[in-house]
Amino acid sequence: MNEKINLIRDNPYKALFLLAIPIIILLIFNETYTVIDTYFISTLGKTVIVAFGYIAHFYYFLNRIGKGLGRGVSSMITRFIGAEKYENINNIALHGCIIIVVITFLLQLIFIVFSENILKLTVPKSSIIPTYIYLQCLFTFLIFVLASEYFAELLNSEGETRLSTAIMVLGVFFNLIFDYIFIIIMKLGILGASLGSVIAYIITTIIFLYIYIIQKNHIITFKKSAFKYDLSIIVEILKNSIPLILDSLMTTIAGILILTALQKFATPTAIMAFVLIFRVEMLFFTPISGISKACNIIVGYLFGAGKYKKVIKQLNYSILISFIINIIIGIILILNMHIIMGFFTKDITVINESQNILYIMVIDLIAFSVINNSNQGLVAIGYSSHSFYSIIVRLISLFTSIIILAYSCDIGEMGVLISLLVSDIIQALYSYFRFKHFVLKEEKKLNTNG
Repeated sequence: MNEKINLIRDNPYKALFLLAIPIIILLIFNETYTVIDTYFISTLGKTVIVAFGYIAHFYYFLNRIGKGLGRGVSSMITRFIGAEKYENINNIALHGCIIIVVITFLLQLIFIVFSENILKLTVPKSSIIPTYIYLQCLFTFLIFVLASEYFAELLNSEGETRLSTAIMVLGVFFNLIFDYIFIIIMKLGILGASLGSVIAYIITTIIFLYIYIIQKNHIITFKKSAFKYDLSIIVEILKNSIPLILDSLMTTIAGILILTALQKFATPTAIMAFVLIFRVEMLFFTPISGISKACNIIVGYLFGAGKYKKVIKQLNYSILISFIINIIIGIILILNMHIIMGFFTKDITVINESQNILYIMVIDLIAFSVINNSNQGLVAIGYSSHSFYSIIVRLISLFTSIIILAYSCDIGEMGVLISLLVSDIIQALYSYFRFKHFVLKEEKKLNTNG
């Protein structure tokens, strides 16, 4: 553990790859599961596929609540480790657990009371029932989803990305097995997909609890004696986490806005193609997410240690590596699109429509390289609120662009896709220059005090 922390401080460029590779492996397993799961779902018909497009956005939001709380807490922990202050770390982690329990209860209550109205407002009538069935099961076992993601982020904060990856990959493995059993063998349909996910999360939660509570060979051990209620810790955790959770909510709203606009301007074939392309591209572009998450850990350590020049260099380096990987994978994906899409459908119109959508989305993911790294950097240095502000900027830009291009200029489907590209470029510029501004501000403050 100490060797990893020393490597981050002394050679952050090398540490980027050592930390990123396990995370990328996990993300590849996660997205491979998603692609295979999409294949299982595709056997249930177009209505369920469209429903799954909406489910994916709701699921993303719920999943990111656990991650958001975990990153909010881990950003505090990495800065404490960077400053070599270990005494309050367990207390912070335990306060995070309490918040997880409270948020789970509140979300379940909201689902019970408002789910019918929310689904009627956001989901096409034909897709409401399968969407509700999936979410009802997911909300019932929501505590395990949030806790598992939270515990994984805490392990990452100690530089233990390989261990957290191994546990989450095991969860993906179980998810695939249960999906096959419930969807293909037992014919449980969309309910089977949801059951497979929650059972996998139950298993990974149990494993994390065993590591933290039984093994006790990490910085974080969840000792009861370490807990001392402190409202200021809760405030600080929420200050770091709420922007990330709201960021996820805005991302979910943006995704639903795009699907809703496509419902108006695009054919059912184009909507199906968009949903399938979205699932496929997340698999192929997992290295970008892995690098940005590793960048988050390293930037937190460097910022805590007061090495501000290295902080900016580290972010620029991460963006450059992400950009190069993006270009290479984008070319491979475009050249093999027909083969990849043939895995899901034999409908040549869907495949051709996918090719057109892909060109826009590959260009868009170049902006995604900047957004992901910059927003992870903002979280790491304690300015997660500006990660949230960036998604607000994106949402406003997206809505405005859709009104102008799709409605006023009557470009239709292509106007929706171009709006997605424009809004992401604007968000990328905002996130990057905000990050740089705050780091330079802290450096100036240090020089003035020095």
